[in-house]
Amino acid sequence: MVFYGNKTISASFVQAAKSDFTYLAKAGGIIQTGLKTTSVIFGWVGATTSTISFISNPTKKGFADVVMSGVAFVPVVGWALSGSYFIIDQTVGWEKVMKVMEGAKEYNESARKEGCWWCALPH
Repeated sequence: MVFYGNKTISASFVQAAKSDFTYLAKAGGIIQTGLKTTSVIFGWVGATTSTISFISNPTKKGFADVVMSGVAFVPVVGWALSGSYFIIDQTVGWEKVMKVMEGAKEYNESARKEGCWWCALPH
């Protein structure tokens, strides 16, 4: 079959394709709006929960949770920072992260005193 512009496509086919596209576009918009609304609702629930927890038991971690819950409402950068914070908090835990950071600091200090492992010169 050779395509010669719109000559080989009937008007009814074009109309059906347009109505299908319009239907799918509306459905996609409705789904996207629903997901966005649900996301915002869960964000507020999480922020409220963190705030209530901090008020009842004020700790540094509780304060950080409240702050990062607020940061989560900032598009892109806030999403990344808050998401990273809560993923680390719920998986590895901050105690392990701090131990790794302390180990890296000790390694850097010993490398300055003893010399670089690569070139054996102090840095």
